[in-house]
Amino acid sequence: MPADPQNPNELAAQWIEKLGQHDVGDPEWTEGVEALHKLGFFVIPKLIDGLDGANLAARTGVTRALHQMGPTVLYDVIDALVHESPEVRREAATFLAGTASQQREHWITNIVPVLIDALSDSESSVRVRTAQALCL
Repeated sequence: MPADPQNPNELAAQWIEKLGQHDVGDPEWTEGVEALHKLGFFVIPKLIDGLDGANLAARTGVTRALHQMGPTVLYDVIDALVHESPEVRREAATFLAGTASQQREHWITNIVPVLIDALSDSESSVRVRTAQALCL
């Protein structure tokens, strides 16, 4: 477990860093995902920012923790489609594609309109992931 920080966002940052030090599925990685999930909605913006980075294990862990939080994160992820980082926008589109089958009641009214807007993103990888999300 990371050292005790002074606030939940610091703890989330430490767990995200720890995720990146382990392979996906390792016990330590799973512990990190669960810890992020338990921190709850207080750290959702920090988790969204954690989608920005080259480390696949960290991004995967953050995404899994967000999925485990359920519909609470939906609007924050929708907002992430206009994040300054193209990596975060791409991961947000991917997340929303995965959410489509689980959140049908939100799909048409909340998710489709923002995905349509994201089709004009300046970053091609965001446009591709957005198109894939709309095809589901």
